[in-house]
Amino acid sequence: MSLQSPPRWRMLLLRSFYLLMAVGGAFTFWPGVLQPEAHTGGAHTVVSALLATITGLALLGVWRPLRMLPLLLVELLWKAVWVMAFALPLLRAGQTTPALVENLFACGLGLVLIPLIVPWRWLWRSWRASDGSDA
Repeated sequence: MSLQSPPRWRMLLLRSFYLLMAVGGAFTFWPGVLQPEAHTGGAHTVVSALLATITGLALLGVWRPLRMLPLLLVELLWKAVWVMAFALPLLRAGQTTPALVENLFACGLGLVLIPLIVPWRWLWRSWRASDGSDA
């Protein structure tokens, strides 16, 4: 069974979002990966490497937007987990910092935009149409 692709406007929107992720990550995460300030193995270096990798994979989304939808789902989920587990408790405790506000804005933007961009109907139909050979 052949599944019809989402409308052209949706595909352009997906490609644009993947490009935004890639370019944003290129300026935000890759400088610290390519030229780290200190050669430590702290948790922040793991996070930087992971986020740089996600932005690199976003380039594949520009080329193959539907095949890279799991990347957007991972992006949506980690941002939701961070907001619920870390940002909201800090806000409730009154421990607001500029870094928290900046990260909350960036994650909140993703939490709003990603659900609007993902072609949920197509995604659901493609999962239902799966023959189960990848199980």
